[in-house]
Amino acid sequence: MIISLPPHVCACIETLEQAGYEAWAVGGCVRDLLRGVNPHDYDLTTSALPADTMRLFPHVVPTGLTYGTVSVITPQGPLEVTTFRTETAYLDFRRPSGVIFASRLRDDLSRRDFTVNAMAYTPAKGLCDSFGGEADLKARVIRAVGEPALRFQEDALRVLRAFRFASQLDFVIEEDTITAALSWGKNLSKISAERVAAELVKALMGNRPSRLFPLLKSGALAFCGLMPPNITSSETFDRLPLVDSLRLASLCFLCSAQVRPVCAALKMSNALQKAAAAYQRQLAEPAPRTRSELKQRFSELPPECWGGLLQARALLLGEENKMLREQWKDILAKREPWRLSQLAVNGNDLRALGILPGRETGNALQMLLQAVMEHPEWNTKEKLLEIVSKRMDHQAGG
Repeated sequence: MIISLPPHVCACIETLEQAGYEAWAVGGCVRDLLRGVNPHDYDLTTSALPADTMRLFPHVVPTGLTYGTVSVITPQGPLEVTTFRTETAYLDFRRPSGVIFASRLRDDLSRRDFTVNAMAYTPAKGLCDSFGGEADLKARVIRAVGEPALRFQEDALRVLRAFRFASQLDFVIEEDTITAALSWGKNLSKISAERVAAELVKALMGNRPSRLFPLLKSGALAFCGLMPPNITSSETFDRLPLVDSLRLASLCFLCSAQVRPVCAALKMSNALQKAAAAYQRQLAEPAPRTRSELKQRFSELPPECWGGLLQARALLLGEENKMLREQWKDILAKREPWRLSQLAVNGNDLRALGILPGRETGNALQMLLQAVMEHPEWNTKEKLLEIVSKRMDHQAGG
């Protein structure tokens, strides 16, 4: 098996090999290359100790010496280079209490999570696949390295990672692996919220987010408010638009959970929380009944988001509202006004007519906005000032 590594990765491997050490590209980059996908980054594993690696390269940052990792700085970006290692007992369900540097590549690969992530490659020796990762890759299977229960006891985040990889890659989780994952999923509550959130969002944004549902049904994510979902056909979830806030809102909707407490529990960003909450509100509300009401809702959820929302309502609620979709498209195409900044007049124009600044001006602008949402053709300066003038005359006469 020949894999094409970028020149800067090959150069780093060659430098280590010429100094008498083994060096291999390892993990996700090898998995992705075998799938024909460009890796986001490259990790190397080597028999060289961190001090040896730092001696061989002019620009090195000691990014994780505790775990044997340094970053070799290249013009193409940093390369993480980690010494072969095994790990001592895990004390916090996430990280080992210590590491022991190893002399064999196999020892290093045996500590990894899944077989598809436990392959290594070097141009001089080819692929090292001690645990059947290539076969699992071809069979589209996520399988733990070694004893599944032990892998998940060591690092509880691996439970969520199994489902995340299944979602992203559209793989199935091997039977013993998923059984162990569901058994040990309760320990996810002991992992940092930010780590859980990152894996959850990646899973939601995968090709098959429905792969996550067995974990949700087990109650493993109840600690953050995500209870077993109420859905008969989980595959409909896979057809949702690829928007993180919409998929998160849809998940919370199915799990009878409110977005804001879930986001708070997982320490998600305010931006994601705000966007997802807006989607969830519109999923829970009845569909707008009129064109004007639809435009009023744009202040709660921007018009560019309504295409995804209407698709989600169709998938999750079985609500096919073709007329509403056509109205939405027509409003966008005609650029019909729905917010104050789109009015053909502003506060200065109204004050020039004698309207007092402050609340009186604000009320007049809101009245005009309501009028042009009903009658978009009225949105000209002449017409709007005429409406205001008539209203002033009426009030003066009254």
